Amino acid sequence: MNFFEHSCLLHCAVPRIKTTDGKVRTVEVPWARPGSGFTLLFEAMALAMIERDMPVNRVAEMLKVNPHRIWTVFNHWIGKAKAADDVSSITQLGIDETSSKKGHKYVTLGVDLEESRVIFVTEGKGKAPLHNIQKHLEDKGVEKEQVEPISMDLSPSFIAGASEAFPEAAITFDKFHVVKLLNEAMNQVRIDERKEHDALKGHKYTFLRNRDNLTNKQEASLAEMIDLYPTLGAGLPIKRVL
Repeated sequence: MNFFEHSCLLHCAVPRIKTTDGKVRTVEVPWARPGSGFTLLFEAMALAMIERDMPVNRVAEMLKVNPHRIWTVFNHWIGKAKAADDVSSITQLGIDETSSKKGHKYVTLGVDLEESRVIFVTEGKGKAPLHNIQKHLEDKGVEKEQVEPISMDLSPSFIAGASEAFPEAAITFDKFHVVKLLNEAMNQVRIDERKEHDALKGHKYTFLRNRDNLTNKQEASLAEMIDLYPTLGAGLPIKRVL
């Protein structure tokens, strides 16, 4: 562990011993893992900096070491945690994707919905990640039939991948995406109606907000417009159910 801007090197004459089977080995020290070259405290500091969203190259620069060595530390502890992770109780699986802003490099996440935690992350999107998640669970001793419902967005490739990788699981679509699509449809109906009825201008959120979030004035306007524009009124009961 460095002291402020000063590097700290720990020198120690580590004993070598001969074991009962005649082999010679170096005694393990309590402050570092074998072959690391860093103390455990130094490795903990590097991981804490990465956990705070600091890029590995920046961590290496601040700690004055080669970035490759920081990646080695990172991969060791992440691999150890991954190997020890117990997913044997999973029955409800959530699937979601995200991407970096630069280059749109996608990753797909597998989530244990009951435990509210990520169990696996794989590169890409579409069908292949579903098979990767299923393979990870299988390697952990979880049969595909153990997963009962799978929650995801309405991506056709996700649906196809889930049907192949988890053929017995019931597919459900998460509420966020369903509500988003319904709001988009409701707004499009409002836009179409507004072309002929100027009274609808400025009332976008009167229709899209939850009823509990409306002011008394907006509530009164909504009731009036439902009577005047039945096409819009027909969609509101569906939205309120969700």
